[in-house]
Amino acid sequence: MKRLLLAFVVFAFVVVPVFAVGTVTVTNGRLGVGHYKYTVAWVADGSGDVSANSFTVPSGYIHQAYFEPSATAAPDALYDATFTYNGVDIIQGSAANLSATTNTMILFSPAVYYDGKSTLDLVISNAGATREGTFVFWLQPNPR
Repeated sequence: MKRLLLAFVVFAFVVVPVFAVGTVTVTNGRLGVGHYKYTVAWVADGSGDVSANSFTVPSGYIHQAYFEPSATAAPDALYDATFTYNGVDIIQGSAANLSATTNTMILFSPAVYYDGKSTLDLVISNAGATREGTFVFWLQPNPR
């Protein structure tokens, strides 16, 4: 019986996945020769947060990004965001205290290389319950 209980405890802590908070929907479109635009539409949960909604895109270089608040359910003023790659915020704190009324542009110089295998995750906090916004980034895929 003790072995069964121990096996259950280990299973619960090791195998049970982290549940997503809020939702994200990722879409893409070609901008021209060799560039793609990825749009991450997000909706916060009841506590105003979005996290653990990781995704991948093809490998390449991320050149720029911007945050756009929703026109119909704008986030609360001064909400925060991170865009993580392998758990590291690649926008380096540039999305703290975002405006609820204007877009925020982020340029990467040099561009950030993404390997296409690790996960990307958009994390939003303090946006307000069920508030919405969009995060858009441009990627130049690796030549084949």
